[in-house]
Amino acid sequence: MEMKVTGSEVLDVVSAAGELAWARCQAIEDDLAMTRPPLMMWRFKQVDRRVEETIAAAIASFRGTTEWTFYFTGKNWVLLPSVVKAALDRSSHAMQELERLARERPEVGIAANSDLPSLAEHIRRALSGPAA
Repeated sequence: MEMKVTGSEVLDVVSAAGELAWARCQAIEDDLAMTRPPLMMWRFKQVDRRVEETIAAAIASFRGTTEWTFYFTGKNWVLLPSVVKAALDRSSHAMQELERLARERPEVGIAANSDLPSLAEHIRRALSGPAA
């Protein structure tokens, strides 16, 4: 049975690794929402470089259908598909750009959202450390 994508898979994993002061993601409540590319942001209450580096390494090593970009703004961590980051870098209107991508290239959002459960599991395994 295929798992329903909620949009919060990655945030659920990172919040288990460290308490979050703030987080944001788009909920996926229907098939139309699957076409909107995911954009996740969070901030830990306490800085833990080991956790942050482990998450970064896990995202960099993940091989799904989508290439992901993960970066720190100086305040928040941001995770989004690389194609979305490139589009946002060219636009000063982030929400309109996300809606345009959903409308004109729905396959981008569908592929990225479909990656979320596997990406979250990949991060969870990395945070759990090597198997004994």
